[in-house]
Amino acid sequence: MFAVSSGKALSNFYGSRIAFSGARRMFAEDSTKPAVVKPRGGGLLSRISSFFVGAGLTALVTQFYIFQELRDGNKAIITKQKEMETRLSKLEGK
Repeated sequence: MFAVSSGKALSNFYGSRIAFSGARRMFAEDSTKPAVVKPRGGGLLSRISSFFVGAGLTALVTQFYIFQELRDGNKAIITKQKEMETRLSKLEGK
């Protein structure tokens, strides 16, 4: 039932389809070394320049946002200051 896994037993079982000649592979193509593909990633200078472009754009957007917040805050403070001055002048006028 169980065949002995020697070359002769397998040769008898499969017939002449398998040739046992040491470690040579008979059914595979010839083993050739695959072509070496060099990775095509960005270089160091490309990565550094991309970082600085991103950091610069982020700084510009942040500066614009902070400028808008300061301007809106100053307008609110000036409006409240004027309201306080009008209330104070009404109280002093009585």
